[in-house]
Amino acid sequence: MDLGHFDRFDYDASSETVTLGPGQTWRTVYEKLIPTPVTVMGGRVGYVGVGGFLTGGGLCFLTNMYGLASNTVVDYQIVLADGRVLWASEDPELAQAMRGAGYSFGVVTEIVMKALPKPPRVYAGYLLYPADKLEALAKHVEKLTTENTDPRISLILSLFHAPGFGPICCMSPFIAGIEGEDVAEYAKRPEVFGWAWDYGPLNDNSKVVTFEEAAFINEDALHRPDSTTSWQIGGTMLSSFGSSIFTAGASWVANLQARPDGERFNGAGIFYMPFMKNAFTTTSATKGVWPPPGVTTLSAVSVILSQPGSLPGHPEENATLMREGVKAVEEAAQKEGINVVKNYPNYLIRGSEPTDFYDEETLDLLRKLKKKYDSSDMFNKGIRIGQ
Repeated sequence: MDLGHFDRFDYDASSETVTLGPGQTWRTVYEKLIPTPVTVMGGRVGYVGVGGFLTGGGLCFLTNMYGLASNTVVDYQIVLADGRVLWASEDPELAQAMRGAGYSFGVVTEIVMKALPKPPRVYAGYLLYPADKLEALAKHVEKLTTENTDPRISLILSLFHAPGFGPICCMSPFIAGIEGEDVAEYAKRPEVFGWAWDYGPLNDNSKVVTFEEAAFINEDALHRPDSTTSWQIGGTMLSSFGSSIFTAGASWVANLQARPDGERFNGAGIFYMPFMKNAFTTTSATKGVWPPPGVTTLSAVSVILSQPGSLPGHPEENATLMREGVKAVEEAAQKEGINVVKNYPNYLIRGSEPTDFYDEETLDLLRKLKKKYDSSDMFNKGIRIGQ
């Protein structure tokens, strides 16, 4: 179903909300937000779609400050299988389910979000390093993850195979600046990201930009105009960080490259995104069905495995390879005593089970709502909840 024409954008200053059509990309939304004094919790790259992102959770630049993007959704308008149109807020249980499993009950046609204060400037971009710098960088990331108390700070540390170059390490810092602050000076303090320049980056594209430009930089870095790239992202959610996670991920990437068809996986990588303690704390009004009940701290939360290349023609094989990568990372984490949390719905791998994402109490709720709103199971392309 093509929702491309569902492109509404309306900023209402009086209610401090932004209403969006789900068929847009975040680049389009951010471009429309440029003249306004506000922003919303959206994707960290511009080509990500609005609707799926906001019904599956949504990890953002500002997650340390506001939690998941879906926690900032005020309401979802939904068209049900029988043609009825309703707002999720009419049923508090449905409103909860939409935040983390929203693609299971109908077609979302409008999303109302909280408008948030836009940082005046941000520090963003990326630094590239030889792969042999990964271990040293990971130690700094682990320290920052443990000690950071500033929710304006976030980062992504990754290792991927760069076509024509080989394995390369990337560190993507982010700081939401405040009025009157020299955010570049703050970024380069030793206790923040100052250590990142001690390891001789091959390329430094980090700089002070607008909030919208931060997403555009990441998108431009991932998009290769000389090739057709298809991203498939799987992953696991961890309670903390250990260096063996990257060792396992790097081995998975190397094994893909060693295959006879290894060129098909140029760009494969492992991406690590830590978040602060209590970043996922919610109120009853913004509660979703993910993360699992009681989980408010995922301070080193996500290991994401992605494979660009000519992937759509090999869906079953690709899913198997993705699961192998995730399994390797999870086993490495468990050997270090790191807990594996339920997977993130927006990183669904083909063939995954509902129990990979939700506990039984949550599944009981979702199945009840499925029976109530989609008894014919028309909307079954995501996580197969059943009834």
